[in-house]
Amino acid sequence: MPQRLLMTACDVAVLFAAAAFASGRAERAIRLLFVSSFVPMVAAFAGLAVARRDLVAFEVTVIMITWIVLIPASAPLGLVFRRDRTPMGLYVL
Repeated sequence: MPQRLLMTACDVAVLFAAAAFASGRAERAIRLLFVSSFVPMVAAFAGLAVARRDLVAFEVTVIMITWIVLIPASAPLGLVFRRDRTPMGLYVL
């Protein structure tokens, strides 16, 4: 059981990272992707717990969900972080 909770930490971190993106079209897309990844993770957690499946099935499912979200989110993330750079190449804090 503790391993299952640790596997959810990645998706929970992505859920809380969604709050860091304020406004704008790319930021809304990132927020939508990050928040929507949390729902299937919770469903997988509950479904595999009810079905009494092994830990490996849950780990693979959570990793798959995370990567399915991170791949399409990489384009808007690139736009957001490229836009927030200064001419010297340093990030503005």
